[in-house]
Amino acid sequence: MFSEIKRFPHDDYALGAPTQLSEADTLQKVYKFEDTIYPMDGELIPLTRRTLDGEPLHLAVRYLPSAHREKHPRHAANPEHFMLVDMYAGDDTNIHPIGYSDWKIDGDHAIASISYHSVPLPATPHEELLLPKWKQINLKGLQVDPDYQGQGIGMFMQCVSLRLFAMHDITTITLVDMLEPSKRLWQKLGLDEGYHVVRYPVEELPNQLLIDETIKSFVG
Repeated sequence: MFSEIKRFPHDDYALGAPTQLSEADTLQKVYKFEDTIYPMDGELIPLTRRTLDGEPLHLAVRYLPSAHREKHPRHAANPEHFMLVDMYAGDDTNIHPIGYSDWKIDGDHAIASISYHSVPLPATPHEELLLPKWKQINLKGLQVDPDYQGQGIGMFMQCVSLRLFAMHDITTITLVDMLEPSKRLWQKLGLDEGYHVVRYPVEELPNQLLIDETIKSFVG
């Protein structure tokens, strides 16, 4: 599906520079994590960080073709693919979904508006838990279970999404009708353009360092 890992340039970093060892360490950990998530095959990836209650955390990323686009390729409103970023908590005997960040992908453009967990998913044990968890409410494209909010999970999922966009030549994002928590999250990343953002260039997000530091805090 994908042949080569691509990364954003990091002008703030100078690998090996004596005054920037912490930044270099962050970048190395992020690169190692990127190699793990790059296939976007839905596999569970254990994280080093735990919830406030001590539960293990896991990430899974799934990249799916749009079946409707395949049937109706001339229908411009249908996306080419979906990218689902899911977070889970618990151990092997009690793993459960706690959040997601969903995107529809059309060429080099990603759109966050609603949940896409109604699309057919492979029948892996953890992915079978997703639809029962999230189907009950008309949900936005970013959601964290209330019991797990305030722990940086939403920010982590968005940062993972941004790193994946860089790796797979997705250059712009549209954010549709964001709720206040999502708006505050994107403000922290330097995007302060209201509740609806259209085709913002990902590389122009001012706070690239926060993206890497956030990822490191979950995997380093």
